[in-house]
Amino acid sequence: MNLSQLRYVVAVVDEGTMTAAAGRLHVAQPAVSQAVRALEAELGVELFRRTGRRLELTEPGGQVVGAARRALAEVDAIPGLAAAASEREQARVAVVSTDKLSAYCTAAAREVGRGRPEARVSLSLVGRADAVPLALRDGTADVGLTHLPIPVDADLEVEVVGEQGFVVVLPPGLTHDRASITRAELAAFPLIAPLRGSRHRAVFDRRFAEVGVEPKIALELDTESRDLSPAVIVATGASFAYRTDAQEFTRLGATVLEFEPPMGRPIAIVRPRNRRSDHATALVDALRAVVAADPAAAPRSGALLEPAAD
Repeated sequence: MNLSQLRYVVAVVDEGTMTAAAGRLHVAQPAVSQAVRALEAELGVELFRRTGRRLELTEPGGQVVGAARRALAEVDAIPGLAAAASEREQARVAVVSTDKLSAYCTAAAREVGRGRPEARVSLSLVGRADAVPLALRDGTADVGLTHLPIPVDADLEVEVVGEQGFVVVLPPGLTHDRASITRAELAAFPLIAPLRGSRHRAVFDRRFAEVGVEPKIALELDTESRDLSPAVIVATGASFAYRTDAQEFTRLGATVLEFEPPMGRPIAIVRPRNRRSDHATALVDALRAVVAADPAAAPRSGALLEPAAD
């Protein structure tokens, strides 16, 4: 039994004769006759009886044709189901972001939803900026929002859209006579530094080398870790922190100072060059607008505007 046999039998019922059925199906009349006889032989029942020039269904034939119509309807619906599934898949946009930038992503997703109600934006958060390009390369994300520097290559497009400024956090017991501090002045304090050998440690060391001083390293920590809470930092030593966390450090009794001149990490949108969709482009546009609308993300330092290339 095959689908062609079922289509031929249904056409014979609809048209009343095998000749008319053959014309509808654009095949020779003997092909229809042979298909009907083959199906009757396989099922062991007579499907039609001849009445004058027309064919009438037998009782078993009626049951077979009813089942054939249902089967053909299900088969004919498959392309539409596949197309609908493809449309749903194209409407999905996965964005990956570092924890500190998640608020921008949720705001951008709301904007996309207003203009494109069919779009489905999913957000995954990572603790380390280096994890963002990995998610983009393995296909689990379509768009990324992250701090720089990150490892990038020719497959990824990086667009700097803002900056998350740094402040200096002095734990209780350490004081400074002004509301701002230079890198040279900060080098006199015992400092928390990123782990030696990491990209962020290279940037850390370079920024002090630029002003001709060597910092006093009290402790090395994984400064990208989700487990590194403000309370741990405050209890350990002087450190850099994002301006967005300043209120929490102040609550813990730390002194928060502005950098002089300002310093910060760029905020960048990252996306694959060879994988684009209209919805992903809409999300990128929304992210760009949301970050630009935040005064706290306005670039002020220009200190770290280079992504790290592999």
